[in-house]
Amino acid sequence: MKKVLATILALVMAIGLCSVSWAEEATQITAETTELNSGSYIVNGEVTLTGGALTVKSGATVTLELAAGSKLTNKDGSHTIINNGTLTITGTGTVDNVSNGCAALYNAPGAVATLNGGTFDRSHEAGASKDNNGGNSYYTIKNFGTITVNPGVTVQQDGTANGGTTGKYSSLFANGWYDISTAGQSGKEPAHSSDAVLVINGGTFKGGLNTVKNDDAGKLTINDGTFTNIAQHAVFNVNEATIKGGNYTMSGDDSVLYNRKYDDANDKGQMTIENGVFKAKDGVSAIKIADENSKPSVTGGTFSSDVSNFVDSAPVAQKKDGNYVVGASAIVAAANADGAITIVKSNNVALEGINSNVTVSAGENAGTVKVNGNTVTAGTSYTVPSRYYYYQPTTDTKTTDTKGSPKTFDAGIALYVGMALTSAAGVAFVGKKRED
Repeated sequence: MKKVLATILALVMAIGLCSVSWAEEATQITAETTELNSGSYIVNGEVTLTGGALTVKSGATVTLELAAGSKLTNKDGSHTIINNGTLTITGTGTVDNVSNGCAALYNAPGAVATLNGGTFDRSHEAGASKDNNGGNSYYTIKNFGTITVNPGVTVQQDGTANGGTTGKYSSLFANGWYDISTAGQSGKEPAHSSDAVLVINGGTFKGGLNTVKNDDAGKLTINDGTFTNIAQHAVFNVNEATIKGGNYTMSGDDSVLYNRKYDDANDKGQMTIENGVFKAKDGVSAIKIADENSKPSVTGGTFSSDVSNFVDSAPVAQKKDGNYVVGASAIVAAANADGAITIVKSNNVALEGINSNVTVSAGENAGTVKVNGNTVTAGTSYTVPSRYYYYQPTTDTKTTDTKGSPKTFDAGIALYVGMALTSAAGVAFVGKKRED
């Protein structure tokens, strides 16, 4: 009996020592809600704010859930959400803004936002062209702080109330200052104390004059995502941008990517492209630059036009489907998939791993190309042959002292190719950006 009591007492003491944390009940957002202190909040159903922007206070840590089917809409003339603290947004609902000059999410200097879900929209976007705002236009998300966007997020300017314009006047997602030289002045953008940081790990981004604009003092990293644009560019950069992946499609008459350097301080014009798929309209360059001082660095990726002018060390090749691939592994994969490829620029790189019956051609300016150890000179082609090997039976059927001969030939696959590519990209001058 004493042992039983002792056991019970020990369990009671153990339970007493354990810290049990119960899930915090989220506070319901209502039309009258304005300031958010630290805590969890939820939007259910359709909520149109009446007291002004839903504002996360400085120093507050807030989690906002957008419940399925929910929609949070701004008070007329206000941003929908202003973040001055640390904000995490989850769920599948929508944050909409219907007013001219106002964003669905405004992230202030020093603020930190993590977007794990939700659709961010401007359903009344009326931007008709880069010179005509239609009376109602602005960025869907404006960032002066730090924002991380994760898969499951959608950012758009669908303009449903105006015939679905998708936005052609304001950029969709603006990171940094439009004009940092006037930051902090009365009636101008907020003061600059630290750079604006935007990291996109995934998501869907549709529309805008520029889909993602990395502006003055902006630092942009794109790891993945789907970006579509019909007006100007999928990515517009004037400061520091690194693109490591993603799919980018431009269906209008301009390039997928645009890069420009203004100075060495806040408009450095540094763009590095490591991977991704970049598709411009037929006949339009995938990459456009303002001048030779604005050239990006391309080390990998697949492009709808020749980008070898921006490639220093990696090989470049044109696929059978007309697209250009940069980098050794991309070229080998493309050759093996398409059955034929043309080296545009080799940079003295010998590539191996090309399957049999694949034809590798060396362009007139490719230089010498090594294909599975075989030299292919400029202006010639080489078809990787099938490879045969001997098969030695496990039992020797010889009846004399002469060693038995191989009985069978089997066709195998030889994997090894070398290639490289070079391409020219369009160069165009665009003046200092307007409110785009």
